[in-house]
Amino acid sequence: MEGRCPHSKPFSAGTLSGYSMVFGPGGYADVRPDPNGVVQGALFEIEDTDLRRLDFYEGYPRLYTRFIAPIACDDCVPSAIIYRMVPDLADQFSIPNIHYLQVMLNGYANWGLSGDTIVDALGVAKVAYPDQVVRIQELIEMVHEWQRTAGVD
Repeated sequence: MEGRCPHSKPFSAGTLSGYSMVFGPGGYADVRPDPNGVVQGALFEIEDTDLRRLDFYEGYPRLYTRFIAPIACDDCVPSAIIYRMVPDLADQFSIPNIHYLQVMLNGYANWGLSGDTIVDALGVAKVAYPDQVVRIQELIEMVHEWQRTAGVD
């Protein structure tokens, strides 16, 4: 986040209820409505200039759109900007590459998050790509190993 939004300030870990994380086209993280879903993430305070930079980085509005959603966290603002893939891409699933997954895990470690959201998203990919089950299971094992090493399992 430092490189994308140099004026941003880390705020809090938070939970987005009513959504689940999935990996959309290109293996990039996305959220989908799910009445039973919960997505762990990090919240940052950002200025308008950083929001424009983040929009560019996320491919807004071509790849992602954004919406305001309620967030649960300690001493939290009641809502946050959430990026979500545009409707034309919303029903496509993919598998993240190892580098992207490691970046996500580093972020989760920085915030003390368990990584269960990532495991759940990989589970969706397993169903969507039955011919890639071995590869996806290796990624799930990588996350479990990270959880054990980070002490967050």
